[in-house]
Amino acid sequence: MSKITGKTETIENVESPTFEPSKPVEQVRAVADQSVEQSKEIFSKLSSDAEMAQTAVESTFEMARTTSKVLAKTIAALQANAETGFTHLEALVVAV
Repeated sequence: MSKITGKTETIENVESPTFEPSKPVEQVRAVADQSVEQSKEIFSKLSSDAEMAQTAVESTFEMARTTSKVLAKTIAALQANAETGFTHLEALVVAV
């Protein structure tokens, strides 16, 4: 390691900035407040989206339930028509 030789100067009348403890506290508080506000906004949006999803799921299940009831009635009607048709066909075959 080499040393620098030569003239050294002394700086006089130099003011160093003073540390104000309130500034970092204010900055931390501002960041915390901003984080809380962002969290509230995100939670509100998430809650709203969850409610919309729940409504969509409920609507889908209600539609599926209604459709299954209609389908069951349709199948019952088709079965009754098929039985009636076969009964009529049997009567025609016997008559011939």
